[in-house]
Amino acid sequence: MITVGGHGLTCPDPQDYAAQALYMQSQALTIDAYLAGIAAQVTTSTMRPTAIFTFSSTIFVGPTFADGYASPDVLTYSNIPGATADATITFDTPGTYIYGAYTSLSASGAITAGSYRKVRISAIKDPDSAALETNNTEEVTFETNTGGERVTNKSGFISANIGDVYRLAQYEADNNASSMLVNAGSMIWITRAASNDLIEVA
Repeated sequence: MITVGGHGLTCPDPQDYAAQALYMQSQALTIDAYLAGIAAQVTTSTMRPTAIFTFSSTIFVGPTFADGYASPDVLTYSNIPGATADATITFDTPGTYIYGAYTSLSASGAITAGSYRKVRISAIKDPDSAALETNNTEEVTFETNTGGERVTNKSGFISANIGDVYRLAQYEADNNASSMLVNAGSMIWITRAASNDLIEVA
């Protein structure tokens, strides 16, 4: 390799200056591959595993705690390969995840002033197993009159490992007189917040 001219570039052969172009192309390809790797790392760190699930239609919830879970039916967005429309997720990336819901509730039926609307967001581990393990977060809103709509945004945390299966669901309830509607457009969401690894500095 010798220096060619006064610009500091090198040439493999002083008699073959056309090789300079090939050498520069090789350098450009090497740099491009390096930058592509950096871009992939940036994308991975900024586009956290996230899924958003939506209720496409209004769901009726009766006036007792025994009416069960209301699940969404549309996978609105996901970069988690194991996410399905009913908010069941098989995790391929371990970590601590934050989950929650944006819920629009309307009183219905025999509306009772002073009744309450409870929104329980449940992360159910291994939903098909006999012994369910749940992580719940809930919020209660009281009805100050005989009508009105309540919108809540509530969240909780779970720690997931590769292969863990969770199902996100909402459990809404009120008193024994009033019922309510979970309005279309309500959403459940989950996103990765942090790694489960502990980094210690001595």
